[in-house]
Amino acid sequence: MHELYSYRSRLMERYSQVGEEVSRAPLAIPKSAWQDSLKGRDTSPNQLIACLHALENQLFKPGIFSLLDSIGKPLPLFDVNVWLETGYKSDVSLEIILNAYLELHTEMDTRLQDLPIEAWTLTGRHPWWGCRTLQWWVESNLVEAEAVVGKLVQF
Repeated sequence: MHELYSYRSRLMERYSQVGEEVSRAPLAIPKSAWQDSLKGRDTSPNQLIACLHALENQLFKPGIFSLLDSIGKPLPLFDVNVWLETGYKSDVSLEIILNAYLELHTEMDTRLQDLPIEAWTLTGRHPWWGCRTLQWWVESNLVEAEAVVGKLVQF
């Protein structure tokens, strides 16, 4: 069990760091290029951050908080492609999106710190992914954020 507790501690340490990394990564890109597509992709830095914010706001936060609050309602669906077509607003500045993302990520990080051990095994059924634990939701959220940082660094 010590290994599992140690892993969760490292997971939360990394989760706490990634919000700042997401916020810093676009600063290495010239502001004039924030709306430009990334090399070899159809996605701009603005769109990447906006999508990550939408994922956290519409999928990860409701999913994680639902488990923590033991609400038991169905966990949320989030279709990235539908959101890109109907929800993405390219005219919202990257600064605004980054601030909203960091505020949201910080709220989630605060809520996840110092959870009792049993909270990590709370489960909920997602329509696409089936029964998943809180730990899986946090890991998945972290993977998405790290992927965005990786893409922005390549710009």
